[in-house]
Amino acid sequence: MGPAEPYPDARPDIGFDHGSAAVMRDPYPLYHRMQTDCPINWSSAYGGFWIAGSYSAVVDVAMNHKIFSSTDGAGIPRGAYVPLFPIHLDPPRQTAFRKILNPRFSAAAVERWRAPFAAEMHRLIDGFEARGHVELASELFLEAPLAAVLPLIGVPRTRVRELREWIAVSLRGRADMDKARAAQLQIRDYLLELIAERRAAPKGDDVLGDLIEAEVAGEPLSDDDIYRTLTIILFGGLDTTTAALLEGARHLAAHPEDVDRLAADPSLWPDAVEEFVRFTSPTQGAARTLLADTEEGGFAMRKGEKIMMMLAAANHDAAKYPDPDKVAIDRCPVDHVAFGRGAHLCLGRHLARLEITEGLQILFARLPDIRIDSDAQLDYWVNETRSLIALPAHFAPRTTPSTAGSHPTHGDI
Repeated sequence: MGPAEPYPDARPDIGFDHGSAAVMRDPYPLYHRMQTDCPINWSSAYGGFWIAGSYSAVVDVAMNHKIFSSTDGAGIPRGAYVPLFPIHLDPPRQTAFRKILNPRFSAAAVERWRAPFAAEMHRLIDGFEARGHVELASELFLEAPLAAVLPLIGVPRTRVRELREWIAVSLRGRADMDKARAAQLQIRDYLLELIAERRAAPKGDDVLGDLIEAEVAGEPLSDDDIYRTLTIILFGGLDTTTAALLEGARHLAAHPEDVDRLAADPSLWPDAVEEFVRFTSPTQGAARTLLADTEEGGFAMRKGEKIMMMLAAANHDAAKYPDPDKVAIDRCPVDHVAFGRGAHLCLGRHLARLEITEGLQILFARLPDIRIDSDAQLDYWVNETRSLIALPAHFAPRTTPSTAGSHPTHGDI
């Protein structure tokens, strides 16, 4: 995993802080400097942690759960985060949870949600197409995924506004840790109440129903186990997919020639979607804790220390990707690590791909002239995740009332 003679106790401190809005609005110049100067770095922020900044270093860490453990949390600082399952577990317990969840998230199984997601996309576009302008985050790409994610896991829409606000505060809460913890408690209380209701009802055809009936190591899952599992699915389903949809829409609105290429050759769509995910890298980093002394990149690391895998840096590593800060819809193979690698390969990756593909196809079939407002001051939520806060856009108003039968399909783009 590196040179045979590690540098004893070296700490190449670059002062990196993934909670800094100034840094994370555009972190890629710093990532490139890391990769050029030293792919393994140290930050004294939050008590100190290692940083894996190159593609090869990130893959090394991700593939070695026996040394780099998830059980002490995937975020830094650890204190703000409630451990969630199965992302904060290591095999074999993590494998047991994934075995319960995997059938609902296979490529074949998520096809069930294509039609509801598409119908919701069309309904939302119907609501603003006559105006000639839209804010794509709040009015479209934060809303549409709810049509698939909530029924998939068994969460009703009745309190979705509150739930999404709690999730946002939890994910963006480093600036106010007390507020983040309070939001996590609100999520917990809501989900525990829902779990109790569902235990008293017939089994539902959803993830929650599966978890209530499941066993791990011969024991049924506790309410706490189930709450921690539902929460991480909500975080992924209502946050990271939206980030990739927004960046994909931003690129295609600025590059109508790529819209034309995708229309002329729909076989480009799978690679284009992977490229949008690589470029966006919604989860900028994920932390691990060392279970033993080891060496990585020539540096001696000690048991108990933290290391942050900078997935976004890996996905913008010039040693792996020519011109990495450019979107190339025909980049193939993309082979990114935005969905993770190894035991923690993203559970929801097939659903995310479906929603990104369907969402962008429908948007540009319905509104091919959509453009991002030239005077928009674009800014990002920052943390381990990074997503556009808002994406205002305009287009020629559609004055003819739409009907379900008149909507163009993705084959028409």
